[in-house]
This record gives sequence, C-alpha cells and structure tokens, in this order.
Amino acid sequence: MKIQLESNNEQMADTMSKSGFDLYTALFELVDNSIAGGAKKVDIQLTCSDSNKRVLSEISITDDGHGIALEIVKKALAMGATKNKSINEHGVGMKNAIAFFGNHSINRGLIEIATYDGKDAYRLTDYNVNELTHSTIPTPKDTFCTIRIDASDKGFTLYQSTTRIIDRLGQRYADLIGEGVEIEVSEINEADHTEISCEKVVSRRPPYWNEENKTATPLLQENIVTPSIEATFTLGKTAKGHKCSLYSAATNKGGIDMIQDNRIVATRTWLPLTAWRETTHPTYNAMVGRLVVTKGHLDTTPKKDGFQITPELEEVREHIARIIGAANMSRWFEPPTKEVEYSEADIRDSLAELLESQVKPTGDKMWSSVKAEQSTDTNLNMDITAESDGTKYVFEIKKKTFNAQDMNQLIGYMVATGCDQGIVFADRVLADAHGQLAHWKKCLGIEINVQFWESSHPYHEQVMAMVKA
Repeated sequence: MKIQLESNNEQMADTMSKSGFDLYTALFELVDNSIAGGAKKVDIQLTCSDSNKRVLSEISITDDGHGIALEIVKKALAMGATKNKSINEHGVGMKNAIAFFGNHSINRGLIEIATYDGKDAYRLTDYNVNELTHSTIPTPKDTFCTIRIDASDKGFTLYQSTTRIIDRLGQRYADLIGEGVEIEVSEINEADHTEISCEKVVSRRPPYWNEENKTATPLLQENIVTPSIEATFTLGKTAKGHKCSLYSAATNKGGIDMIQDNRIVATRTWLPLTAWRETTHPTYNAMVGRLVVTKGHLDTTPKKDGFQITPELEEVREHIARIIGAANMSRWFEPPTKEVEYSEADIRDSLAELLESQVKPTGDKMWSSVKAEQSTDTNLNMDITAESDGTKYVFEIKKKTFNAQDMNQLIGYMVATGCDQGIVFADRVLADAHGQLAHWKKCLGIEINVQFWESSHPYHEQVMAMVKA
C-alpha cells in the first residue's frame, strides 16, 4: 500500500521566505516572473502610506507578458511545480517573494493576481493553504499580468530607497534593458493616489577604465568553453568619479557580476575567481567585470542571488584561472607581500591614545574624560566617549565601512546617554548611513550632530598609522 503525502504550499512559502530575503531579492523574484512570462514592459508601483515618512504599504507589478493560462494556474502557483533550467529555475520565487512582503505570510501578502492570456481574463485572491478564489474580469485588449502585494507589515521606509531600487534594477536587468525591455518604477501616495515620482530604469554596467591605453575599456575579455558551459569573461578596473556607487571602488567589493538568462544573478562576487586567488584583498577593491553564461546552465541558490558550487562551476573557475594567469593580470591587482592584521579594538585603543595626546595652541588638552567601552544605562558598551570644551561626544568605530545599521547603533547610544554629538570613525561611510541620520534627525525632533572621520580625515590617517606601526 502506498501513502499519499499532503503538502501545504502556504506554509512552505512562508518558511522559505525567512531564508535571507530582503527588499531587493524579493522584488527581483517578481520581476523575474514577469520576464519569464514574455514581458517587454514591466511597471512597478510602490505605494506609500505616508508622504513624509514614505512607508511602503503596497507593491503592484504589471507586465505586458503572455499572462497566466487558466489551465496551468494550479502548477504555476504551487511550490516547486515549475522547476526547470531557466529564469524560473526553482519554481518557488514568486510565492516566496509574496510571503516575504506579507511579513512571512503568503496569505497576508497576496492582494490579487489579475491576468489575461488571450483566452481567459480572471482574478485570483484569498490564497489559503492550497486554495485560491477565482473570479472573472472584463476582457482587456492585450495580454497582461498584475500582481498586487500588501507590504505594510514589513515597515520598509522608502526615504532615499527608491533611487537605490532603480539603480539595482538597472544593474540586474542591464542586458535585458539593452535588448529593449522597459522597466519603470513609480511611487504613489496612498492618501490621495497622487504620483510622487516616476522613473524609467536605465542599464547599469561596469564603468571600465584602462590605465594602460587611457580608454574606457576592460583589461581582459575572453570566451570560455567547457564541456558543459559556454560564457564570456570580462575583467577590468572601475573608472574613478562615476556617478553610480554600484561599481565604485569599495572595501571588500572587488569582484565580477555573474549573468545567466540575461540578468545578473550575483553582483561583484569573488566566487568565479577563487581558483586564481582564494580570497579578495583591498588591492582588488576597484575590480569589476562580467561572466555571462551564453550556453549551458549553472545551478543558482534558492534566492537566485548566487550560484551553487557544482562541477560545472568548478570547470569555469579553473578556466578563468588559466586565462588570468596567461594574461599576467596580477600586475594590475598585486597584493602587498604582507598585510598588517588589526582589530576594531586596536583602532579604539589608538584613537583613545590620540585623543589623550591632542593639545590646543594654549597647551590645554583638546579632549578630556576619554573613556573606552563606556556602558550606557542599558548595559550597552560605547566604543569611546570624550569631552571637548565641556561638550560630550560618543564615538562609533568600524574597521571598514559604516552602514545604516551602524548609524542606528550610534544614535541609540547618543539618545541613551543624552548626548547630541556623535563621531563616526570608519574607512568609508555608506550612503544609507547618511540617509538614516537624516531620518533620525527628522523623527527624533531634537538637534543631533554627527561628524565623519573617514579615511581622508587627518585623525583617521594618524590613528591608522599608529595601528599599523
């Protein structure tokens, strides 16, 4: 006797949506779904519940693709039923994305799917376990598909995020946009349904600069042919001073984009280069490039933001190592023979020492009451606190980059100690950290000031010289 096992699509999607999805990877899954459906135009509407705070409440994606045929709905909306070697490789992406935006509930996330495939025009609502409610809609002129999702439970704030979303879409779908696919992102005020912004996504590719011939070209471009994969491999250095930060030289960001099915799966990843050099290094921070799979298939991770380590990928990596070795690429990306190892604790101690030693022209100390790892009332340890001219400062130290979450931590320390002056010590402060500071200034309604001691700041240079001495 055989036993028929039961499944619960909703529960599976809800569970898998907790596996590291973020705003971008979930949104990409929905756009991938439109592209797989033959769309040449994709309209993304981001509805905000508040025109000031701009909290994301709803996402609507409409495309001009083939629509979803009624006879395949049961398969299209079931977990894993459409698994294949294509852009919809795992057959779980759309369902997981809906569940993610619904705060890990596909039932809360899905408002409706409306579609017309040239034969049937209908709406799907009320996703519940393995069931959906079906109803007919007026037949439109052209085929389409619209997915509306309730994202209000996630609490995403679109302050400065819309620009990053547009840039990231332009990066992921650069090849498709180059072939004529249009993607447009609009932001809508929920209160009066007015349009806050509308922008067409443009292609974002690596901005190469070749120092040898002074041209905007890569350093190397070769074809790769293995028994299972054919691809084009491009490697170069990023141009200085370009506007988009996606390809700027940044700490631990050196690497290349991996493209399959005409869209980027992994951005600036070191994965294809490990047979050449096992790990990245600061001297590779300006490295950019592309590995475009033109024939065959490399297995992606479930979120489709990376690739699985398979024999097919190993063959590609070995091939890349031979190409780079033959071209003597190390002359452009040669690491120093030995790098000084140091920790944030080393930076903290050196910074405290420097503050203690600083004096004014009068001979008086510039800083006083310098304390490391000072605890707040809630037992959180601040890196350094110090006073200058009777004003207290809270320091937050990061070895490399300083991001929005780090800014949240600094603001928390400042609020907990009643301090309105903060100082960030880091190699580089990311744009999202500046955006988060602006957000807190507006929300807290109190005067706060944060200085940024980045790599070009005199104190930063002095401290790092002490650390590496």
